Amino acid sequence: MQTFLPCPTFGRSAAALDTRRLGKQRVETLQVLRALVWPEYGWKRHPAVVMWRGFTPALVSYGVAVCDEWRRRGHRDGVRAVLLDYHGGREPTWSWCLEEGLLPPWLGDAELHRSHQSSLIRKEPEHYAPLFPGVPDDLPYVWPGPSYPEEVPETPGLVAWRLDLPPLPDEHLPPAPPLDHRPGPSVARVPTEADLEAMRSEAEDPRQVRFFRRGQPLPAPTGRFTLQVGSSDEVPERSSAEVSIRWGRRSTKG
Repeated sequence: MQTFLPCPTFGRSAAALDTRRLGKQRVETLQVLRALVWPEYGWKRHPAVVMWRGFTPALVSYGVAVCDEWRRRGHRDGVRAVLLDYHGGREPTWSWCLEEGLLPPWLGDAELHRSHQSSLIRKEPEHYAPLFPGVPDDLPYVWPGPSYPEEVPETPGLVAWRLDLPPLPDEHLPPAPPLDHRPGPSVARVPTEADLEAMRSEAEDPRQVRFFRRGQPLPAPTGRFTLQVGSSDEVPERSSAEVSIRWGRRSTKG
């Protein structure tokens, strides 16, 4: 199980994949979503699942980018709508996730993306070696650890974490062909009522904790939340992306 991210953005990653692997990524994304959300499902401790924990909108956005690229290559797709069920039927675009601070902190980690490039070269060198020249084919996977804290501060507002990381680029992709609305593929089993309730709850989660990078503006406070911005020199345990989460006295705005 894997979500291939040879590039820092979802659209570029999808465009780099060979067609066979691109098609399989649609189902693998759905499997990771089920492992994250459904109460009873396998793979919950798989590192490909752990790295996405807390970032369901971003994972749906990745899956949508994969499905859209699949359709641009002339294939029919019925998975996209199934993915959107994990976000209340709404499409979480890359631009929206970026603006709202909903993208994982490990995106842009050069070692992570290079490890995915290496794995892809190992799997199909004819396709990937020209795309990623100079990358060896024997690098191990870099698996990010959990990015969310075990405890979230008790506050009615949005907790905005400033990351000492370069900003990610925005991404504007060409439109994909119209949807064909065919049912998605059968993967393992039909959701139970408990699964559906978990999906509804996940879709309604306001994502209290957000991640913002150097130079990235915070969303303007609205009546829905109050921004809580923290800063100090304390750095807790880091993920493989070398993310610095800085705590201290919070200031309330709005």
